[in-house]
Amino acid sequence: MCITTLNVTIIPLETPKALRACNRCKTVTPFYSSGKFRVNAQQKSIDVWLIYKCERCDSTWNVPIRSRVHTGTLDQELHVKWMTNDPETAWQAAFRTDSLRRMCHGVVPGLPYRLELDGTLPEQGELKLALACKYPIDARLDKVLCDILGLSRSRLARWVEDGRVVPEPGTGLHSKVAERTVVTVYLPEDH
Repeated sequence: MCITTLNVTIIPLETPKALRACNRCKTVTPFYSSGKFRVNAQQKSIDVWLIYKCERCDSTWNVPIRSRVHTGTLDQELHVKWMTNDPETAWQAAFRTDSLRRMCHGVVPGLPYRLELDGTLPEQGELKLALACKYPIDARLDKVLCDILGLSRSRLARWVEDGRVVPEPGTGLHSKVAERTVVTVYLPEDH
């Protein structure tokens, strides 16, 4: 039996949105990351915020990233990234959803994503899917597998029952995709 390994990268199309009471709209609305930082220096300490905006009215909300960092301990490369609104640094900050959840009513679930495969799906044989997420997107493993394999959820469930889809030990199909997840799929000839 031929074994094919396929690396699949799950790439979010946007950053997580926070649900927060907007002062201007007077209701709970989604706030999105603007990708911009606000940096404030006061004597020998620096505060850094990531600026979020209301989807309805563009009202801003500053989410703390660092507070009272002494300039002597500051990573100069990171400081330059904050000052230049480095997109990668802004995305990393926006995906700190655990701390974001503590500052708002919640985080909007179900980020849109795209899949990047380093090859094509074989028609049959054993397939090792190595799934990787650069950012935690809270995507369920069963949904991602359905997207990759072109299956309905009911058909995927039958494949799992038949032993054709085997997640690595300790990984359930309804769990969120971890940073690195491996699933073995035995592709039938009638795929």
